[in-house]
Amino acid sequence: MRNILIALFTLVGLVILGFALNRRSDVQLAVHPPQDESDQAIRQKEIRQANDNLLKCGKLIDRAVELQILRRRPEVGNIEAGPGFYELDFSTKEGLAKAISCYLNARAVSSSSGNLNSCVDFRVKDWRSGKEIGRFSNCGFEML
Repeated sequence: MRNILIALFTLVGLVILGFALNRRSDVQLAVHPPQDESDQAIRQKEIRQANDNLLKCGKLIDRAVELQILRRRPEVGNIEAGPGFYELDFSTKEGLAKAISCYLNARAVSSSSGNLNSCVDFRVKDWRSGKEIGRFSNCGFEML
């Protein structure tokens, strides 16, 4: 039990740190866009940032899968909460939802179909019943 709590606190800390760093770089990119670069160079920078986000958020998600908080890596429209999800407090669930959105968004940007500064909406379902238990929409998480 103690190891699970330590792992959960570690996951929460990584999620919070990752999003604080990510938000800071996103704001700088949005507020100070390069003036003299071509659209192609800007797009290449966005893809590099998306790949960085994919790795960073992917590590957080892999850890959540190891701890059975999620059943598997998320796919668009298929987020399955594992048994560990129910043991998290709301702010940790919200941080995890942001990491999932970050991961899904980075995948979309890497494949040229997304916007680096957007959130991806999704629903969280119970792994046993398939019932919807949460929703991430307009960059905010809510339990149902």
